Amino acid sequence: MTTEQDQQVRRRGLMQPLTTLCVRYVERLMPDPYLFAVILTVLVVALVALLVDGATPAGVLKAWYGGVWGSQNIFTFAFQMVLILVTGYTLAEAPILKRAIIGVASKPTNQVQAALLCFGVSAVLSLLNWGLGLVAGALVARQVAKRLAGAHFGYLIAAAFMGFIVWTQGLSSSIALANTDTSSPINVIHKLTGIVVPLKLTIFQPYSWVAVLVVLVLLAFAIRRMEPAQPLEPDPAVFEDDEPAVTPPTGKRTFAEWLENLWILNVGVFAAGITYFWLSGFALNISSMVMLFTVTSALLHRTPIRFIRAFSGAARVTGPLLLQYPLYGGIVGLLGY
Repeated sequence: MTTEQDQQVRRRGLMQPLTTLCVRYVERLMPDPYLFAVILTVLVVALVALLVDGATPAGVLKAWYGGVWGSQNIFTFAFQMVLILVTGYTLAEAPILKRAIIGVASKPTNQVQAALLCFGVSAVLSLLNWGLGLVAGALVARQVAKRLAGAHFGYLIAAAFMGFIVWTQGLSSSIALANTDTSSPINVIHKLTGIVVPLKLTIFQPYSWVAVLVVLVLLAFAIRRMEPAQPLEPDPAVFEDDEPAVTPPTGKRTFAEWLENLWILNVGVFAAGITYFWLSGFALNISSMVMLFTVTSALLHRTPIRFIRAFSGAARVTGPLLLQYPLYGGIVGLLGY
């Protein structure tokens, strides 16, 4: 008589061996993302030397410098991407959203349901803001792991990151938003043709959403089939900052503390941001998306000091982006050369 576990193993077919192979590859061969930028830079330099007539070492070096630190740098775009991540992270840490995450994390009764939940939350929120989806999916996985005994934590995290794949079709799609902004340094279409491409021709096109739905269905099927047979408990360090200690105020508040806890200031910031968005004709570009998520985060964190602490904590995770983007600018400079 075939046991239920044997049936599950047979049903997964090739997915589990393939998953194991991918995990082994990542653990042994995948370097830090910063090194990818370095490797890509070396590759582009080699291709320029081989394929571009008249290329000189001095010319290549000047083109690279111009892209990294010169007049053609992408520092503005890099800072915008950092803020997309930070504002999304800050929003995910808002008390009302954290309570919602804890609530949904208690619903799954098995690890497949839990993985699909992590995937779904990440995918939906990534379509709003890729930083929000990236963080919220991981937060759901962490909360599920606390509540569902025997779940494979790596499986949950992988499912959450798989939901992140569709972010390019969402409201924080950097290319789609840049193409609506004539001042964006990466709006190549406007530079070459003088044409601005509205969102209705990119992420709001029906065929774009068909692609999103197809990808989500296929990934959900893959997640179901790649369920691991063995559990994997998360490292206890994962939960260290789950419930940060809050020191209750003692004695009478100082004037500075009173200002830091004056919730009306955050309401004013939110009202100003929304009013400007209305006056601009609801113009969506990278800067306006950063602004909208910043003021919404301020409102949901209620007091200025809570917002400041959440924002500062989110900023700690941006180191890799700050390292990589100047090199990406150098690659753009090399391609232009």
